Amino acid sequence: MEFRQHLSDSLNEITEYIQEGGNRGGDSENTVLRLEVLYEAALINGDIPLDAVDLINQARTHLNVNLHQQEPFRGYEAPAVSEAGRRGRPKFAISEKQLLFFRENNFTYKDMALMLGVSKRTIENRMAEYELTNKSRYTDIEDDFLDSLIQRIMTNFPRSGCKTIEGYLVSQGVHVQRWRLRSAIKRVDPIGRRLRSMNAIRRRVYNVCSPLALWHMDGNHKLMVAVTYLIILMT
Repeated sequence: MEFRQHLSDSLNEITEYIQEGGNRGGDSENTVLRLEVLYEAALINGDIPLDAVDLINQARTHLNVNLHQQEPFRGYEAPAVSEAGRRGRPKFAISEKQLLFFRENNFTYKDMALMLGVSKRTIENRMAEYELTNKSRYTDIEDDFLDSLIQRIMTNFPRSGCKTIEGYLVSQGVHVQRWRLRSAIKRVDPIGRRLRSMNAIRRRVYNVCSPLALWHMDGNHKLMVAVTYLIILMT
């Protein structure tokens, strides 16, 4: 009887809330969660008729569907600003500070466009307008100073490759082109570079009977020998 009274009081509170027009997202989610708890408790309790339990579940499902049918979340979009006397479509308000932040954190033009809700071409135009093209993206550093930085890294981490060294330089605020980095590594440690390339893992070569006869189960296309052999036998 005590549970029945608690269930009745809770359902009355929920009914009053819905009748009063409560439709705020956070409150609706709490109501759905509350109905779910009541449904599970009523299902476990043997004194509640199954018809009543089913009605509680229907109410929970209906309220949950209505909650997810509300206006979907929309990401940030750069505001459009209309200028007096300017013809054409309004111009997107994208500040130089925003673009500098994205560039300093190695965002591509495509990523910037996605974050700001504009086209890639708009980002390219703004970068050119603020003179923030990729030419000014890299650090102005002499080869001798770059060699000394890489020499210091190689001294502390002698087995470091190109990606590891690049990551360390980026953490120090030094951004250089890949070709410059490879050239510097070749100048600083030619023998070690050659030895690392000799120990690189070679890709396995195998054949299948026809296109789509073999499907890779991972994104990197690295199959173990036993699994590869088994799948080829099965095809």
